[in-house]
Amino acid sequence: MGGRIVKKYTQSEFDALPMIDGRKQCPTGDYTDIYSFGNRCSFDRGCIFNEWCSFGDECNFSGCCNFEDMCSFGEKCSFGDECSFGNECSFGEKCRFDYECSFGEKCSFDKKCRFGKWGSFNERCSFGEGCNFNERCSFGEGCSFDEKCRFGKWCSFDKECRFSEKCMCEFGKFYHMCTCGGFGSCDRTTYFFGLVDGGIGVRCGCFDGTIEEWEKKVRETHGDSNIAKAYLGLIEPVRLMMEEKRG
Repeated sequence: MGGRIVKKYTQSEFDALPMIDGRKQCPTGDYTDIYSFGNRCSFDRGCIFNEWCSFGDECNFSGCCNFEDMCSFGEKCSFGDECSFGNECSFGEKCRFDYECSFGEKCSFDKKCRFGKWGSFNERCSFGEGCNFNERCSFGEGCSFDEKCRFGKWCSFDKECRFSEKCMCEFGKFYHMCTCGGFGSCDRTTYFFGLVDGGIGVRCGCFDGTIEEWEKKVRETHGDSNIAKAYLGLIEPVRLMMEEKRG
């Protein structure tokens, strides 16, 4: 907000805000005294909200809005860029988020939510069926994903994340993902995806391709160095793990 003082709205002032085309028009402001918002509210950029707020269906929020812990949102809400949410917020079906939104721990999302690039999720968030994530989203420890979630390129996952059947990465549908961190000359994390259609997809630095292509690239780039030996030493354990997970 750049230090700019915004108007703080009371409940009566909020109730008196105008309706246009069936939507309550809510200008930029401080709404921390309001705890219950109905359906189809439309908020301008940079609004501030308190803990435990409740929003109905089809609310619309412009960018840079800030929400504290344990807020709840109905179905088909939409959020602009760079909105931030506290811990344990919950979202209904088909909510939409623009780029660089950030979420605290244990947030939960119902079916078919959509997220823009560079979304950031803290530990133990949970996602319903068919959620869709754009490029370069990052997830903290222990996040869980229901069936048919889709991930764009270069999404990153911390340890103990769990994926259900038919989740989709840049390589196709996958049944398991494992990682190895601190390898290579740049201490990057390498991601291995066990693919439903067979084979293993690998993302490592600027490389993405099959595990066979990755092995070839490692030999070409690192020769007989210790880095090459460390990378190549991962291949057999990863293959065994994927066989075990696939059953």
